[in-house]
Amino acid sequence: GSAATDSLSVDRPQMTGYDRHRRIAVLPFANISPDPQDAYLADGITEELIFTLSKIRELKVIAKSSVMRYRDADESVREIGAELGIHTVIEGSVRKAGKLIRTTVQLIDVDTEEHLWSEAYDGEIDDLFAMQRAIAEQVAEALRVHLLPAEREKIAKVPTKNREAHTYYLRGRYAWSQWNEAGLLNAIDYFQQAIDLDPEFALACAGVADSYSLMAHLEYLPPEEAYPKAEEAARHALALDDGLAEAHSSLAMIKIVFSGDLEGAERDLLEAIELNPNCAEAHQWYALVLSATGREAKAEAERETAEALDP
Repeated sequence: GSAATDSLSVDRPQMTGYDRHRRIAVLPFANISPDPQDAYLADGITEELIFTLSKIRELKVIAKSSVMRYRDADESVREIGAELGIHTVIEGSVRKAGKLIRTTVQLIDVDTEEHLWSEAYDGEIDDLFAMQRAIAEQVAEALRVHLLPAEREKIAKVPTKNREAHTYYLRGRYAWSQWNEAGLLNAIDYFQQAIDLDPEFALACAGVADSYSLMAHLEYLPPEEAYPKAEEAARHALALDDGLAEAHSSLAMIKIVFSGDLEGAERDLLEAIELNPNCAEAHQWYALVLSATGREAKAEAERETAEALDP
């Protein structure tokens, strides 16, 4: 670090009840494939790694929406660490050549900019889940985090065995994150293709729900058309996998915004937070429900938690 970065005094977000040493951010992986079209893969690995690490209770994982803005940023790891109030970051790159993928990963101490651990993985697209599991376990080990048997099981769970369906899902997430009408229509199309290939793929159903909800939120579709479709997809996702925190959170959001069912929303949100304490939007929506039902002190605590996870 240069003198300029050494003398940085950035106000860290206030951590209430959080140990900064267990606060981690996965920075957007770089796509170093010869084909720029493969950017969806780098983004997908970033997102799935956040998703996998979020299942570890002792870790506090920064939400995707807070890290994606660093994709092309030239800030140092130390500056990013100060902005997000974290102690460690994961950086990496993805290079795809034909069917082969090489992923390099580093775990970096924010204060010293030292590499705590680094690894390169070579494999085919089919090996992505195994690779993410290995990374999650090694990160937990490097940070001396104790993995509970139930967490190991969650990390090992494969959302789909169909490689092509998984690729469509990653393309769908990439399209979704563009937050515009064309991107969302593409996302629904990709998620639907993933579901056609694997009807049991709950995450792809949750993707459809998120897409329709966002279509309504950004006013690309009338709410009375978009929200029922979103609700149907979220309920289908939960019928396939009741342990999907994100689908519980999506359903709760629809209950709040569209049907005004605050009681039902609260049940779904408590379920989402129980399943994944790192789900920032669940804490955010729960704060809204608490506030709307007059429990302001509790709402404030939930807002702080949401902000700590998604600065």
